[in-house]
Amino acid sequence: MSPATATVTRALSFGYRPRGGPLQRARVTVATAWCVSLGLVVALYESPFVLAAVLVAVLAVAIKCRVAGEVAFAVAIASPLALLMALINPIASQQGLTVLADGLHLPLLGSFDVTREAVVYGLVLGFRAIVIFAIAALYVCTVDPDELLRVLRRYSVRSAITASLAVRLVPVLASDGARMAEARQCRPGEPPSSGTVVRATFARSIDRAGDAALALETRGYALAAPLRTRLPARTSADWLVAGGALAAVSFAVAGKVAGLASFVDYPLTYVASDTRDLLFSAALALAAAVPLIVSRGGGAQ
Repeated sequence: MSPATATVTRALSFGYRPRGGPLQRARVTVATAWCVSLGLVVALYESPFVLAAVLVAVLAVAIKCRVAGEVAFAVAIASPLALLMALINPIASQQGLTVLADGLHLPLLGSFDVTREAVVYGLVLGFRAIVIFAIAALYVCTVDPDELLRVLRRYSVRSAITASLAVRLVPVLASDGARMAEARQCRPGEPPSSGTVVRATFARSIDRAGDAALALETRGYALAAPLRTRLPARTSADWLVAGGALAAVSFAVAGKVAGLASFVDYPLTYVASDTRDLLFSAALALAAAVPLIVSRGGGAQ
């Protein structure tokens, strides 16, 4: 395996590791709620200041949880997607009053104008995608899938197995894709396209999922009943991470009601950048970063 392929395989195979961070020390339900709360903030706001505040909070918590490399890699993966959104939106959207280039012509698309508002909104959409990728990567690296399986089993065995296997099979699929790409280089003649490798990986994943489901069914998982177990006592990490999630959602809802950090895309771009909007974005970042005060021992510093 070439060094570049090995590096990509290791990067794509990241997953949960108990590194003693605040989200790893909290219950999986609390850590999941924290990630969901930040996703809700991203869904409610399009202001670049709020998105930047959320991204800063995610990166700070990722450093505290010792998964900054994995989150940075997810951001790097999302960057081409963000650039693609920024390029496509001016072509797909003909709204906006400030024309930057008129009468451009592309085959099959005809003539169109490029407006400043469409360019700005495309950049905002791309930035939004980067933030979402960062939150998702932090979730994968800090939420124990086995513990999530035990929690979900209290309510539904089938859902628990599905959630656990979905996370566990990601590194396996990454390894399959790397091995197929290496085998493709050894074949004589013109190598098959990347689409062929993706289809083969997808087909193999379906076969593996079917085999796993059959193996689990023969071992009696289909007959298992929800397991009621006593949960351990809550720790200070649980309360602090839950407090950060609740504070982020509360700030976001209150800011939306008060009209803070507003953003208008069309027909003229408007980004609220008053002092109160900047302070609101900073307060939102601080609220989301409450888990940073969790010490390695699970308490507050």
